[in-house]
Amino acid sequence: MKLIFDIDPVPASRPRVTRWGNTDYYEKTYEAFRTEMGKLLRGRRLNPPMSAPIKTDITFWIPIPKSYSKKKRTEIKGTHCVGISYIDNFEKALYDSLNDVIWDDDKQVVEHRTRKMWIDGQGKIEAIIETL
Repeated sequence: MKLIFDIDPVPASRPRVTRWGNTDYYEKTYEAFRTEMGKLLRGRRLNPPMSAPIKTDITFWIPIPKSYSKKKRTEIKGTHCVGISYIDNFEKALYDSLNDVIWDDDKQVVEHRTRKMWIDGQGKIEAIIETL
């Protein structure tokens, strides 16, 4: 199954603890990502969700920052994205979004290939998901 999400990838953030001990607070960009992914996944729910072991092949297309010069933008367009954030945080954000929609739980992912690439313009996520 191939899924394409027209959304800027955002790394998962750690829950923040308030003075009163609440741990339900996440960074605003991650909260917005989770909300938008929920909208994008409406109507894509598998009934029932996959329950077998899963293999994924994911490409995160990260938008080139607008602050980069035209020359630098041209040089890095379509190359691997280094220095933005840890790749596993991007995976975690996507995998959590797909829980109870495409699969039962992300612990079913037993094999994966993931990459971060620069794109000039709107970011997106491409995912190929297969059962083993």
